[in-house]
Amino acid sequence: PMELCHQMVSEIPQSTLQDENSTFLDPSAGSGNFLLALQTELRKYHDLSHINDNMLYGVELMEDNHREICDRLGVSYDHPHIVRKDALSYDYSFGQPVGLEAFM
Repeated sequence: PMELCHQMVSEIPQSTLQDENSTFLDPSAGSGNFLLALQTELRKYHDLSHINDNMLYGVELMEDNHREICDRLGVSYDHPHIVRKDALSYDYSFGQPVGLEAFM
């Protein structure tokens, strides 16, 4: 439930939420409740594009759930950090982080 996701996010240390280098992974993202709760809290400290392109990662097997997550987070269906894959066999490299090409 969304209330439980907000409660779990509220227990993350503020210093972790404020750190622009923090990353969060939901390996079985379902319809995206936990990622959405994280995104909502992180928006207090960071802009949305930084959050979506550098901080949030999710893996979901079901196509309908994957589409729902992307819609709820406001990212494209082919976003490299929110993937439709089997969490048990995915390599979790997520490719090169979006927006960091200039630093590599």
